[in-house]
Amino acid sequence: MDRVKLYNEVKNKLEELADKQGVYIEKYYHPNCSCWHDKRPNYFEELCGDIQDGSYISGVIGYWKEYSKENNKSILVKDKISGIFNGFQYQNALDYDNWTLLINHFCDVMPNTVNKEKHWINNGNSETKANTMWQQYVKGLYNGAEYLSEHKSFENTMKLKEFLNAAPKTIEEVKELLYQLRSLWSKVSGMGIPLSYNWIKECGATWLAKPDTHISRVVDSIIEKDYSTWDKFIIHNPAYEKYNNKPRKPCVYSEERIALFMWEWAKEIRESNKHGDKECTTYKLDRILYLYCTNGFFYLDKDKIISEENLLSIINQN
Repeated sequence: MDRVKLYNEVKNKLEELADKQGVYIEKYYHPNCSCWHDKRPNYFEELCGDIQDGSYISGVIGYWKEYSKENNKSILVKDKISGIFNGFQYQNALDYDNWTLLINHFCDVMPNTVNKEKHWINNGNSETKANTMWQQYVKGLYNGAEYLSEHKSFENTMKLKEFLNAAPKTIEEVKELLYQLRSLWSKVSGMGIPLSYNWIKECGATWLAKPDTHISRVVDSIIEKDYSTWDKFIIHNPAYEKYNNKPRKPCVYSEERIALFMWEWAKEIRESNKHGDKECTTYKLDRILYLYCTNGFFYLDKDKIISEENLLSIINQN
């Protein structure tokens, strides 16, 4: 598999369609929180959107959906959440002693969608639902605010600025960074690997990709399975702090392998002397593959020239 050739074929087709549509595609190659975006969010605002980006929870939270109308103007769920945090200031979350007090405030501000949570929180018995999407979401925001404030519960977790300033040069350095990320996603409610990687990359970590469904399927069709040296590294390091004193066979997660592969692929593209792309970060590679697989925002052709099915077909032909 000539991965540089594949990259160029996909990139060229995507950019041709973007040009036809009049879309300046370069901005898609840079994180949401970077200076490439005039309306870039702050890190906590990015978290508010990213942490509910799972297939089911996004339908429940509805971050980008309309909550109500005021004077014929749509008020989004996002707008209500922004108001709760006084313009997405994470410090406002920590004005509450715990996340249950915070979600009670959500109930007061957003009674149309969240008010029923009060019953489940205040009556914690076997007849009530112990955990809901809103509870998971608000607890995750509270945990995220603690992380951004460098709360003592995250004292052994790499700081956000360290992830953002990282510029790994070797595979082993990437492995270490991915390992450090475990301490983040294992402590933030509802985050998990894909959502945590997405948040960190959109905050500015261009060495990182999100192992979502599309990227995973593409990589799985190319990836070499031998990661024995990394497995040995993991065996001598617990997957989570809470397992330190418990017998457990550690493992490398498939999402970590995909993220590592994406970094290696981007590095290969940058360093290629023939038709390489010196500006290809892991983030840029991630966006090109994702936009291609989802028909992008630039889809024009009815025969679906730009699609995940087409990309997998290209891979199988090489």
